[in-house]
Amino acid sequence: MSKVAVIVPWRPSEPRRATLWAFVRDWLRRYHGAWPVHTAPGPDGPFNRGAALNQAAAKTDADILVIHDADTICDPLQLSRAVTWVNNYGGICYPYETYTYLDQPSTDWIRSHPTGTWFVSPEVHHTQGFRTTVRHKHVSGAVVVSRQALAAVGGFIELQGWGAEDMIMHTLFETFVAGANWMQGGAYHLWHPAIRNDPNDASQIANHQILADVMSLSPVPDQLRSYLRQGGHPIPDER
Repeated sequence: MSKVAVIVPWRPSEPRRATLWAFVRDWLRRYHGAWPVHTAPGPDGPFNRGAALNQAAAKTDADILVIHDADTICDPLQLSRAVTWVNNYGGICYPYETYTYLDQPSTDWIRSHPTGTWFVSPEVHHTQGFRTTVRHKHVSGAVVVSRQALAAVGGFIELQGWGAEDMIMHTLFETFVAGANWMQGGAYHLWHPAIRNDPNDASQIANHQILADVMSLSPVPDQLRSYLRQGGHPIPDER
């Protein structure tokens, strides 16, 4: 088995998020204690998840990276199986197919009963846009990636503020690496206050425009590579 490490984009913020990260950190220690966990805050200013992940990845020489958000938990067995899949085949693997954004009572119950019986509810019951709270083949929360695959897409794209970077990265892996694999099972996003898809947030608008551009160009890798280089994210040339 190749060397494995967990990388988490994290910097202290409001108390609820800190409490959730403490829970997730303990969860990782309980079920995956052999894997070192590296966090990084990213640069000053609006949170830059990609930059934080690049910082965290630079702290380890592991060949397999478990990209894990500070507000997500998933089936420990499936996460271990995803690591084994990447060890055997390379590329990237999501340790679940279904991702559920939990409501606050469900999250609080899990936090107070981490090894007990759970009957959870999604955060809201919308079915359109980002507010869909039960998602099939979601591309955020936790993903296992080989160091080689990460290098092939130039590392994590660095965008200020919330939004779009996960889908951008998934599109890059689909375009420049041999696609993605999903494990059966589920993962939970632990509830915290958040503002998403704010039409007045300039960073969110800009990030989603980049996503739209990336998806439109992805069928033509050379054009996508040129576009990203112009934006400061160089994709290595094919060898």
